[in-house]
Amino acid sequence: MVSAESSTKATMEEIMEDYALKKTPFYYQNSWLSHFAMLSIPLCMYYLAVGSLSAAFAGVRLGMLASIVAYIVFIIFTMFFGYLSWKCRYSFDMIARMFGWGHKGSFLPSLLATWLFITFWAMETHWMAVCIQHMYDINIWWYYLILLPLFILVPLFGHRALAFWNYVALPVGVIATIYLLIQFYVVEPHSMAQAFEALANPVIPGGFGAALDWSLFAVGLWAITAGNFGRFIVSKASATYGIAIFQGLLSHIVVPITGILLVFPLMVKLTPAFGAEAGQLAFLPSIPYVYVLGWFGVLIVLTWQLNVQYINAYLPSVNLANFFSVMFNWEPGRKIWVVVINLLGLLFLGVGLLESIESVAGYAAVTLCSAATICMADYFYRYQQKLPLDFPLTSVKNYNPLSFVTFIISVLVGIIFWKTNVVPSPSIITLPLTFILYYVLSLATKGKYQELKISSEESLNV
Repeated sequence: MVSAESSTKATMEEIMEDYALKKTPFYYQNSWLSHFAMLSIPLCMYYLAVGSLSAAFAGVRLGMLASIVAYIVFIIFTMFFGYLSWKCRYSFDMIARMFGWGHKGSFLPSLLATWLFITFWAMETHWMAVCIQHMYDINIWWYYLILLPLFILVPLFGHRALAFWNYVALPVGVIATIYLLIQFYVVEPHSMAQAFEALANPVIPGGFGAALDWSLFAVGLWAITAGNFGRFIVSKASATYGIAIFQGLLSHIVVPITGILLVFPLMVKLTPAFGAEAGQLAFLPSIPYVYVLGWFGVLIVLTWQLNVQYINAYLPSVNLANFFSVMFNWEPGRKIWVVVINLLGLLFLGVGLLESIESVAGYAAVTLCSAATICMADYFYRYQQKLPLDFPLTSVKNYNPLSFVTFIISVLVGIIFWKTNVVPSPSIITLPLTFILYYVLSLATKGKYQELKISSEESLNV
């Protein structure tokens, strides 16, 4: 479905810039392309690993419980940011400017989002490179460098190019996954009951907290995704409920269960040779494809995984566009930041942060989700106090100190409770504390920091 005005042909400049820092015009909206581009995320190997790694950390029951808890947070975030992006027709970063963080203060959510996406970029790059290395063993960095140009090209042309790529990539990945499931559970003597029984208990250290952090890792990513793609969607229902229900069921139920079923047979096969180290397969969801299909499996992994890698380069390019715009008044174009993001991803791999992905996941999840929660709390306060909800970006103050105070206190308290083993994950404390603390501070200061530079009579009804 497209808007009534979508017959207006977009220019190449529009497509490449993708309205990163401007209000999206109605004629540029296309619900089908938006949802198809977003399918890159649930139908990717990370969500296979949400199932396999969460089960490896905590056992199947607690692992899936972690995914379901993350799904609840997912629904809250995607409904809010999907709706607000659709209503305002702005990106996540512009929403952060308007609600909670202020013009210059929005640099922090933008940086946190960039950090999260670079983490995913590195992880997905590693999975693709590992599957090639499994077939032809040379230094993995050669594969990182060979893949780099592929990661840059498509995101240069915005979210529409991502959707067009998915027309090919997603059917390839889905068909290959169905083939593997048939191979493991119809051709070979495995049963699904055996898979869940074998993974009833943890096989690698971590526990429920690690499983929850791993599942929440991408929830912050989804806040940004809904906050960016909602502006390209025509209908309110599609932007609000379509993302939350359809994309969420795939992300936290269907694909994680599939990940468990794919990894289990290989763990059974390889445990006699590798012992407990076979449990590390839970972090390598690309290996089953290569193990069964060989070089054809490599081709499938690359075709399929490029879809989410393009998201990992596209969305943080919007984040960096906002960061450099508000901090340095520098707007060289979103395409420049696509290249920068890919180079930063290589740096992430070079300094070895991938080896501590469990800790990275915990800190990334709690900080970005806290920043997103502040946007929600600010909107809720404005709504409750009947303050303007529709206003021009030029009326926003530079900073809102309540956001920074709330963020620092909530994140630190959550991390302290986490590190002292009071709670299994910092997010359990940080997210509700963020919302409550920000709202209470706003009441205590009587909305002083929500005041606009212009009067409410000048508010724009967009």
